[in-house]
Amino acid sequence: MRAMMSLLTWMTGAAGVVQAGEMPWVKDWTTAQQTAKSTGKIVMVDFYTDWCGWCKRLDKDTYTDTKVVQLASQFVPIKLNAEKDGVEVAQKYKDHVQGFPTILFVDAQGELVGKIGGYLPAGPFAEQMTKIKDGHERYQTALKTLKDKPDDGEANAVVAWALSNRGKREDAEKALAKAEAAKYVGNVLGDAYNGIGDLYQTAGQFDKAIEFFTKADTNIKDPQIRSYALVSIAYCHLQKGDRAAAKKAAEAFVQKPWATPEYIEMAKQIIAGG
Repeated sequence: MRAMMSLLTWMTGAAGVVQAGEMPWVKDWTTAQQTAKSTGKIVMVDFYTDWCGWCKRLDKDTYTDTKVVQLASQFVPIKLNAEKDGVEVAQKYKDHVQGFPTILFVDAQGELVGKIGGYLPAGPFAEQMTKIKDGHERYQTALKTLKDKPDDGEANAVVAWALSNRGKREDAEKALAKAEAAKYVGNVLGDAYNGIGDLYQTAGQFDKAIEFFTKADTNIKDPQIRSYALVSIAYCHLQKGDRAAAKKAAEAFVQKPWATPEYIEMAKQIIAGG
């Protein structure tokens, strides 16, 4: 979930053989770029600072998870201290690095393709990694589809989701409108709603963010998508300074029979005043 400004911000050597519990971090930004170009993999950049408590928790709880480590081998992962060795790279992506930890996913050309804007437990983190990788691949296919079928609902939903991952909110909303006009209702539409909601939340436009998160909840049946949306709504209220509304939203969420465990834990922290 996105920490500071959104739910996702809520709170050694080149890549080689992955051993149990060890992330295959590459040693520097140049190596990461070269590896991405030679392998076609996406670079996963963890921007952190020495004083960031959630960064340390990410290292301790998430980057030691077997599934996260396994998924990391499908990327080119690198850790950069945004106040030391990673200052220049963080500055390059300053519009997207607004709190710590921030994990950016960029392609071989350096274009942003996805973001995890803060601490996430292992399960949701692995889920986001998978979605970002799959979304990047589906985006290329969707663009080809739209050349022949510009009004295709699913292709437009995929593009809306991918563009939201890239931080391109206006273009994402245009594609989303086409998907809605085609009456498409697949899960990727929910990902697009949540992605655009994240962008509004990061921008501090909480009412607009709630509008999109609400669409994800009411139009999609997938428990993960709905759980993300409803806990995001609670965080929007929290960031608006309305703790009563945040607590009420979180309490309502944990009563849902389909609520997923990781997001229940986050909701409980809101209820407890976290």
